[in-house]
Amino acid sequence: MSNVIQSTEGSFVYQLKRATDNKQDILIHFSASKFVTVLGSHGKCHVQNMLVDELSRATPKDYRVIILQPGSSEVSNALSQGRPLQELIWMSAYLISDGKLLPGCQRDDVIQLNMWPNLTRLVRSPNMCRIAALFSARPTSIELAARILAVPLEEMFQFYSAASYAGYTTAINRPTETLRLKPHRRQSLIKKLMVRLTQTG
Repeated sequence: MSNVIQSTEGSFVYQLKRATDNKQDILIHFSASKFVTVLGSHGKCHVQNMLVDELSRATPKDYRVIILQPGSSEVSNALSQGRPLQELIWMSAYLISDGKLLPGCQRDDVIQLNMWPNLTRLVRSPNMCRIAALFSARPTSIELAARILAVPLEEMFQFYSAASYAGYTTAINRPTETLRLKPHRRQSLIKKLMVRLTQTG
């Protein structure tokens, strides 16, 4: 059984990573009362009436992605009310990983934790503080860390996937190269009108 997820395309975290990689501001629109504003240019997000586990299960048929214009009300609201985007990416990647490595993360990576995630606000495992302490103290491979801490590899994979996607880690054994995704495309006029109709209907 493979311990690597071959593709996250179609997942919610995929949309977050596209916006982050390309510093785009987008609205992930589920309904008039449920949406997520993602400010890739500012590293902030605002989630309206949705839970993270609900977002992690979402597929493209559940939402529309709209590129936001600078100075729009959605951008202004997210700037004033939003949380760090890294937190949402962490939680989404952690849940989607479910013990497997996400694309761009390799089993033989030697990991350096560059900054601690805010573990008081994030979904986490019982050993997460110990894992973070080890990777922040010195660069360590996933398998060696699992042996040192007597932690299952699946827990290591889940931590690394979340930390990597959120930008907390560096793999020092290979050139710095992120899994860079293509930017979101602007919607056609017809799609924009359909979104407006669902918001007012």
